[in-house]
Amino acid sequence: QVSAVLFNCCSVEAVEEALHRLRQANIPELRSGRCRLGGYANAFVSIKGDGAYDHNLTPDKYLASVRRWGGASIIGGCCGIFPEHIAAIREWRDAATHRRNARSVLSKL
Repeated sequence: QVSAVLFNCCSVEAVEEALHRLRQANIPELRSGRCRLGGYANAFVSIKGDGAYDHNLTPDKYLASVRRWGGASIIGGCCGIFPEHIAAIREWRDAATHRRNARSVLSKL
């Protein structure tokens, strides 16, 4: 049984498009939540694999891209995505979890 599908080592745009297309597919495991989605994008300037990174892909810009990966629950980075990029994602996810928990507590008051 497949428990997760991730797209790895491709551009942030490719991950976004792949996740969108996969969500549009009629796959029962995805609709039921039994299969998680995710992406580990890279920061290469082009798909030619020449090793040049897009140094303009800051942690904030990477996070903005990741936020468009709606439904992705496994998120990381590949070539050219550094600890500061992952830290930005972690902060965002932690803040979202905190907000959900706060709403849950408030709804019980």
